[in-house]
Amino acid sequence: MKIILKKRAFKIDKEPNFDTKDGFVIDGELAALLFHGGAYGSQYKKEPKQIKEKARLFCSQLFYEKYSYDYVRYYTSSTAWNTWFIDFIIDYTYLIVCMETRTIWILAYTDTD
Repeated sequence: MKIILKKRAFKIDKEPNFDTKDGFVIDGELAALLFHGGAYGSQYKKEPKQIKEKARLFCSQLFYEKYSYDYVRYYTSSTAWNTWFIDFIIDYTYLIVCMETRTIWILAYTDTD
């Protein structure tokens, strides 16, 4: 028996609008996301120091905490640039490029009521 699954690809239907940011703010922005959460707050109840440490460890795993422009590039977008996004209030993308390993990391989130 042969089963064929059709997957619908998400298309880029709007021009992506990414802002360039300094790599040194990545862990802080990720920590703020964990601390504050989405439209209704965060369910992640930890001390700010623990949250900041978790974000730092995340950066350590991605690009070894080499925050300088030579090693990491950081871009963000608050637009629904892909059909995957709900396009309602909260649509955000973090794009992190590790120049040393030639790896691109994308963290995207969306929300709807």
